[in-house]
Amino acid sequence: MHPDADVEAYFAAAERLGISAGVHAIGDRAIEQCLRAWETVLCGCPSPANRHFIEHFEIASARPDRPLRPARHLPLDAASI
Repeated sequence: MHPDADVEAYFAAAERLGISAGVHAIGDRAIEQCLRAWETVLCGCPSPANRHFIEHFEIASARPDRPLRPARHLPLDAASI
């Protein structure tokens, strides 16, 4: 895992440069970190030209005590769900 600040900086740079950024996120911690970072970086105003994505958005737990935050409101593509 990378520090949250590094992930946010990577996503912010991609968004600012108009580059569609992709990351691998396997497991709850990695997926949650990516979703939090995208929420912070996009602030509800994503660039319509970018198609950011999470590759290997998988091995997410279905535990009721640790649900993943809904990602429907984020303009992200997810692969290998």
